[in-house]
Amino acid sequence: MKIAKLLIGKVDQAAQIILANIDERPHRLHDEFLRLLAENGYEGEVRNIRQRQSERLAQALAPLANYDADQHRRLLAMVAKLGRPCELTPAQTTRIDELADYVETLDLNDVSSWHLMKQTEDLPQILHLVATLGGFDFDVLSAQASLVVERMEATGENVPFFSLFDQAHRHDLDHWESIDDNAAAVHLIGTLFTLGRGSAHVALNALSQRTLEIP
Repeated sequence: MKIAKLLIGKVDQAAQIILANIDERPHRLHDEFLRLLAENGYEGEVRNIRQRQSERLAQALAPLANYDADQHRRLLAMVAKLGRPCELTPAQTTRIDELADYVETLDLNDVSSWHLMKQTEDLPQILHLVATLGGFDFDVLSAQASLVVERMEATGENVPFFSLFDQAHRHDLDHWESIDDNAAAVHLIGTLFTLGRGSAHVALNALSQRTLEIP
């Protein structure tokens, strides 16, 4: 820094050398160099640097602008409506394995899968269809979802939700014999291809299990 102060304004290349790798400097040194440049006639260059930094920061934070901190609880609340809450066994209360396998089958540990929440009109039907194709117990899902929501609200954290994935297993979505209207189900599951990588995997899981009807 001392050498830079001695050279800048006296040696033409000094400012260009500083500007060439300004973004690689440690934070404190970076700010000192910018201040030195501004004080020695390089206000325009400093202004451009700060503008670029501001734009990069805005781009980095853009995904957080639409982040819904309550989406995990809201989705579980929808799952709780899939069936009639039943009395859980001690094992079902402790392991929450039915719900764990369900959220794993929906690939909800992949952040891209949460585009699913944008399907506000079709989401209940999608949740019902995946539960049916996966052979899940609707009443157990409902009871366990309500239980996890209670735990999330008690702790004020999403940890009870994310802990579901620790020992979860994905189900094959192959119970097409349980679907009354296969054409409508195929159309609905097909909408997942537009909702991010994780949801596309869910759609592939379902459609790859379906026996094609050859005329």
